This record gives sequence, structure tokens and C-alpha cells, in this order.
Amino acid sequence: MKFAFPKSRFLTKIKFPFSLPIKQNYLIHLIVLLNLTITIPLGAILNIWTDEAYSLNTAGKSLQYAVTQGINFELQPPLYFILLNIWHSVNNSIFWARLLSIICIASTIYIINLLAERYIKNINSVLIVTIFAFNPFTIKVALEIRVYALAMLLSALLLLFFYDGYLAHKSQSKAKVIYLSLAIVALYSQYYLACLLIANAIALFLLRRWQALKNYLWGMSLVALCFSPMLFFLSNQVSTHANPSENNFWQNFIDIQKSKVQGFLENFSNLPQPVLIGLFLLILILLLGLIFATDLRLINSNHVTIWTINITSIAFFIGVLVATNGFLLFRHTVGVFIVFCLGFFLLLSLIKYPKIRNTTIIFITTIAILLYAQNLYKNYSVLAKAGDWNRVAEYIMNYEKPQQEILVFTSISAEELSYYYDGINQIVPLPKADDFKKYALQNYALNNEAEIVQALVSDRHDLWLVERVNRNCKSFDVNLNCHILENFISKHYQVETSHKFYKSRVRFLKRKQKN
Repeated sequence: MKFAFPKSRFLTKIKFPFSLPIKQNYLIHLIVLLNLTITIPLGAILNIWTDEAYSLNTAGKSLQYAVTQGINFELQPPLYFILLNIWHSVNNSIFWARLLSIICIASTIYIINLLAERYIKNINSVLIVTIFAFNPFTIKVALEIRVYALAMLLSALLLLFFYDGYLAHKSQSKAKVIYLSLAIVALYSQYYLACLLIANAIALFLLRRWQALKNYLWGMSLVALCFSPMLFFLSNQVSTHANPSENNFWQNFIDIQKSKVQGFLENFSNLPQPVLIGLFLLILILLLGLIFATDLRLINSNHVTIWTINITSIAFFIGVLVATNGFLLFRHTVGVFIVFCLGFFLLLSLIKYPKIRNTTIIFITTIAILLYAQNLYKNYSVLAKAGDWNRVAEYIMNYEKPQQEILVFTSISAEELSYYYDGINQIVPLPKADDFKKYALQNYALNNEAEIVQALVSDRHDLWLVERVNRNCKSFDVNLNCHILENFISKHYQVETSHKFYKSRVRFLKRKQKN
């Protein structure tokens, strides 16, 4: 169904690429433009945080370094870091590095429209695109110097060319070739995208598309052959990335899942809990009411395909949770975010009464936009990511004097600050500088006061102390032992000033006189 625009013989004859009517094309481009008006300014203003510092280090040197670091330190396939290295060679600014992700998401928004038109026939694709384009998770992914935006783009392209190559009544051989090429690119970009490749095969099996399934499996054998060199590294990466805790597995598993649920909810709204509960009950009542308005006879191959991918994805990520002892974050599932969105709208597409269906979608879109606006304001009104390093650096440079070392806990925070600090003193990472040879959270924990003494060039000078504000002084379930640092400070220094930034703190410490 299209919006009821004024009829015109001239307009009805003009088509843009992919048979998109000119009026609808304007709306899609407007949505992309509005998305860019959010992401581009924020991409230029926001400081980097831990994961982005890793990306910049991995991709900021030689191409060979990007490949080896991507595999051995990042514990990921190397293609994104290769692309970022090439991208970085044009311009080495932080904004330029982010722009790669911003462009990936802007492109994905346009592809979402094509997916909606193929998979969901009776819901206006503009509404679906709107809900996706301004989703806080979509915005967040666009502002990350990480693989997530590329993974989201690749997932959208895989769904698009899977439809054209295997599901459409007149399947296209060119689409099959593109799909297989994208499958190889996807596996060399993010391992979790294998979930889509497996799920698509299961969907063809359930649909009894035997010839299509045979062709698909032959194609996947070629993809597997091309990916086989990475199998040598994959087992080591999985074992290294597993949760390092030696405590009770199930307790850690439950704790991590609680934090992930909280993170998931924070991606959509920061409203007070009573408001969220009331809104949830309203939506639940609405959905229960819609059950009586659904017609199961409307279920078609598109429903089976998308829901099969959803179910397979859930099973796949449960397996990943077990394999990594619970080390899986919400952002890691970015490759199936789009298919989950499509699955939800396909449920709504079963409402047999067009007026009720359209009213429901418009109502959901309106509520979603209001929640998104509130969430985006709360998340980005401070115009900073965790650490707020550009403001921290500016603050220290305004007040520092010579021979005042800048002690930064932890070492990765020192790396983040170094991208913004250009002052007269030395940044001293605690417990020691990160060598970026092996990813291990334990390397960021203090073990004793001797590490602090060893890090300091001189214990006679006043100094600045910079810290990330960590909940319970933990990184996941690794205790960073902040109490060791605090005990050292209380014995040897006096806190002269303390200034809070977004999820960080700067204190100026004056050396106590020895008796």
C-alpha cells in the first residue's frame, strides 16, 4: 500500500531505481537526510571510547598490522580493519573514521525500504523505514568506529539478495552470485553473520524449495571453502574471548544477562520505570486485542522465511552464550537486528482489516518516535561518550603546570585520552602501557602499590589523576582493584581539586610533605 498522494499521470510513469515511485523516493531520501543531520554532527563532536580506541590502534598503522591485530588482538575477522586502514589513509581524523559507519547506516536505511517492499506487502514501507532510521540503536551503531554498522549493512544486503536470488518467483542468477559474494564478505567481517546463512538454508528447507536449496548448499560449499583459512584462528579466538571468571558459571551467566537486558532497554527508552510499565501494559492490551483481528491465512513464504531466521538466530546466539560462558553483548547481535524488526512487522501484517492495521502501525510509529526522541536527548544531551576525553584534556591543559604527570587508570583510558591531550606533561598509564598484544581484561587491574610507584617517573611531584568511573570498580566481572589506588593516594597525596566529567573524574593531587 502506498500513501494517497495526489494523482498525476506524469508522476505515476516516473520510476527511480528498484521501481521506487518518485514521491516515496523523496520521503526515503528525506528520512536518510534527517538521520544524517543527527549522526554527522554527533560524529564530529563525540569523543571516542574504549572499543573505538582499539579500532583506531588496529587500523592506524600498516595494512599487515591491521590484519594481524584484527585476528590476534581484536579476536575478529580482519576485513573491517582492512577497510578502516584504507579509509584512514585518506584522512586520519576521528570524524573521518566514524564517517565510514555513518555512510553504512545511511545506505542501510535505503535498503530497509527495499526489504520492506519485498517481504511485507501490506504495510507502507516508509513507516518501517522511519522506525528503523531513528531507532537509538541504529544511531548508536552509526556513531561507533567498529564493525557493527558494516555488519548491519551486510545483513540487509544478504536479506535483499537472498529474496531476489532464491525466494522471488523469477529468481535472478546475478542475485545469487552477489549473495554468495556478500556471504564471503560477511564472514570475513563478523562471524555472527553466519547465523543468517544457516537460517536462510533452513527457510528454504521449510518452504520445500528443493532446487533452490540444492543451489544454495552448493553455493555455501564454495563460501565455506573461501572461509576455511579463518578456521585456523577461530577456535583460538573463541577460547580467548570466553568469560575469564573462575567463579560460579551460572551466577555469572545470570548477572551478565541481567546487564544485557538493561542495556537492551536503554537502547529504546530512558523513561521512568512506572511510565515504562504503564506503556508496556498498554501495548500488551493492544496486542492481545489484535489477536482477534488476525487472519492466519495471510501467512506466506515471507513470514516463514523471516520467522525462521528469527528462531534460528535465537538458537544460534544461545549457543554462542554457552560457548563463551556468557560473553555476548547486545551490540554483537547487530547482524540480526533488521530481521527481528521485519519479524515484528510481519506479525502486524496479519491483521486482516486494513484500517485497523494502518491505525495500529501509525500508533506504534508515533509512540516509537516519541520514545526515540526522549532516549536520544538523554543519551546525547551531554555531547559525550564514556570518559568525555576531549573535555578532560581541555581541562587539564588549561590548569596544568610543568612536571605534573597525568596518571591515568586504566591503561586503555590513557590511550583514549592521548587522542585529545596535547599538553606539556606526560601521560602515565596504570598499571602499565597497553601493548595491544593480547586482549585480557585482567591486564587493566592493579595488583599492588608497587605498580603505581614503578609507573611514576618521580614520586616527588604533584600530579593529575584521571579515572573512568566504573560501576563497582569492575570491567565485566574482573575487579580492577581501585582500593589499591585509593590507599596509595591517601598515604602519599592530598586531593586539592576534584572535577567530574561524563563517566570520568579528574583530581589534582598535591604531594604530602614527609615528616
